[in-house]
Amino acid sequence: MVFNLAKHRLAFFMILFSCLFLPFIFKSESIKEKIKPERVEQKALQGEYLSWEEVNKLFPKYAKATLVDLDTQMKFRIQRRGGSYHADVQPLTAEDTSIMKKIYGGQWSWKRRAAILQLDNDQMIAASMNGMPHGSGAIPDNNFKGHFCVHFRDSITHGSRKSDWGHKIMIWKAAEILDRELKLLEPEDIIRVFVVAMDQGDSKIAGKVMSGSKEDELSRAAMEIKYIRIDKIEKKEDNLDRVGIRLALKGSSREYLKNVEVKFLQKDGAWLIDYGFLRRSLLSPLNIKTFS
Repeated sequence: MVFNLAKHRLAFFMILFSCLFLPFIFKSESIKEKIKPERVEQKALQGEYLSWEEVNKLFPKYAKATLVDLDTQMKFRIQRRGGSYHADVQPLTAEDTSIMKKIYGGQWSWKRRAAILQLDNDQMIAASMNGMPHGSGAIPDNNFKGHFCVHFRDSITHGSRKSDWGHKIMIWKAAEILDRELKLLEPEDIIRVFVVAMDQGDSKIAGKVMSGSKEDELSRAAMEIKYIRIDKIEKKEDNLDRVGIRLALKGSSREYLKNVEVKFLQKDGAWLIDYGFLRRSLLSPLNIKTFS
């Protein structure tokens, strides 16, 4: 049988088209269905690592600015009302107060959080805030009884006249220099960073100064801690310290005093706490006292 191409030209090209191109078209459509749009991540925030002496001039008394929480990127307006060694500020309006309280999970807290002070000229400065109304406040109708504190590089507390480790590490975090600064610390200060980070509920920072730590274990532990404090640090031998800690757990009125041994390792020039050694020491029932 002789095939008449001229007579069946249209049918022939339809079959050829189906064989060669339709599978590609359908495959392309299936690929499109499988490919999901890229998730647009929030732009990373970073503040300038400016000293309190500089910030004190850039953000004078009664100046207004925006405070951005680094972790949630929620922001609210504030006004500086005072402060000699750091900034004492207040939320500007009741709505700003509501946003700040949401940042703290709906409950006022002394816990430090990494923040960015955004001036009205859009200059971004690394900062740390706490979330507890205290002292005096003078802005009417903002639903905030008192003021709260915002710290910067080299700022100190008004009470102790000392640098606060909680604020210090949060400022490093906001300036994106945390890893760099941790590598410069001596073992005793590494202990302080670990305890302060756990006290602030930041298990990620705590994990940065540990060797062999498990993030899920640290996270669960941080969630259970009401507060943890260093009572004393004593050098026992090279790379081994004895640390007295005071600890209280959420939902309990008891305070525990425990002595733990902390062993240090060096990795890439940085001091780290041996997590396995510390864990065994924490679980030991020896040298523990309970206070009601």
